[in-house]
Amino acid sequence: MRINVGDKAPYAPGQVIIDLIRRQRQMGTLKSVDAGLLERLGVTESLRPRTMASLRQLGLIDEDGNVTAVMEGFKRGSEDEYRGYLTKHLKDVYGEVFDVLGDVSDATPEAVDTAFRGYEPHGQRGRMVVLFLSLCQEAGLVQEVVRERASSVSRATRSAGGNGAAKKPNRKKASPQEEPSKDSTPTPPAPPALPSLDPLISAYVAKLPPSGSDWPHDAREKYLNALKSIFDIVYQEGNEISN
Repeated sequence: MRINVGDKAPYAPGQVIIDLIRRQRQMGTLKSVDAGLLERLGVTESLRPRTMASLRQLGLIDEDGNVTAVMEGFKRGSEDEYRGYLTKHLKDVYGEVFDVLGDVSDATPEAVDTAFRGYEPHGQRGRMVVLFLSLCQEAGLVQEVVRERASSVSRATRSAGGNGAAKKPNRKKASPQEEPSKDSTPTPPAPPALPSLDPLISAYVAKLPPSGSDWPHDAREKYLNALKSIFDIVYQEGNEISN
């Protein structure tokens, strides 16, 4: 099934879709999917309708909820064959998105966000991007770029003397005859270490423009929307708090 511009695009939580695919691959017993199964798997009631719709749009179940031949195919082959099979299916489903992006491993979050602007519902574009990138990561299509960006950020941090380990000053060992100068200034303590960040977040934060530079409002909105999408990938979605 190919999703064309103007169509409704899937926007279920990526981890839910991937968990069902992995369940089929590992156990091979999945014959159908319904709201009852999703409930048993821990999917909240508010997410079940969009999950069922997304499974249909992705061609993994039919209108009656029965698994398709595509879903059955995940049971077979090695891990490399599995990733290749998933990649082929994603390119069939998201053909127009891949046509716009080309090599998805080189695509910026802004470019992916733009590639989904023609799909419905517009208000769920961020979740569409999250699902697409999650599936691409499962297929191994963006795994290398995550590592590359993480390494780039790490190199930049070390060269800038930022959040990396503080360089130890060279200290001459004092001889018994030497006494420290009374006017010497004590070495300030190293700043506290920041909490470790996911490579995707680190790489995207590194794209922030320098402080004091011009940053148009539209560009800020695109950046924040893309960052929200990355948060949806990295952090699990909790239950909504009701009044």
